Amino acid sequence: MKVSEFLGKKVLDKNALELGKVSEMDIEPKKGLMESVIISTGEIAIRKNDLVVTSKDIAEVGDYVLLSIDKQTILDRIQEPEEEEPSKKRINLKKSE
Repeated sequence: MKVSEFLGKKVLDKNALELGKVSEMDIEPKKGLMESVIISTGEIAIRKNDLVVTSKDIAEVGDYVLLSIDKQTILDRIQEPEEEEPSKKRINLKKSE
């Protein structure tokens, strides 16, 4: 699948609740594998909360991106952020408008 086809897809949690759309993705440059996806919730800019999920959290990709976790699990992760390894380099791909 092309990156341009993936960006903008609607994202559903495991309960089929729509969370938003894929707005960005992080790629591990050496392997060329997707590490995480940023989901834009579409809320007003003042209270905008982008959600981040890892590639392990994605169950299926078709017309929608279906996650294997629910929204509460994602929100719980925001409360307890994981530290990123400082030696990792990332390429951030964002759809231009």
